[in-house]
Amino acid sequence: MLEMKGRIKLTEPIKIWLREALSAPGIKSVNLTPKIVTDSINLPGKFHSDRLIVSTSRILGAELITYDKEIIRYSKAGYIKVFNSTK
Repeated sequence: MLEMKGRIKLTEPIKIWLREALSAPGIKSVNLTPKIVTDSINLPGKFHSDRLIVSTSRILGAELITYDKEIIRYSKAGYIKVFNSTK
């Protein structure tokens, strides 16, 4: 979706890019669960897909690497740990 909107440029077709990304050490794909979806619904603010990312991070206790302003706001409010890649 981000590539279709021109916000990112992938070096490979998405299927190849995802396969390569998921083969990197420490990277895994996670299914949405009722717990993640419920948590995302209860987060403050207007609903957007970032809330699913934030909730997945919260439930798994994972730190995110991002420069997304909306996700960084959730971090500043204490919802998740984020490594701000803009610094």
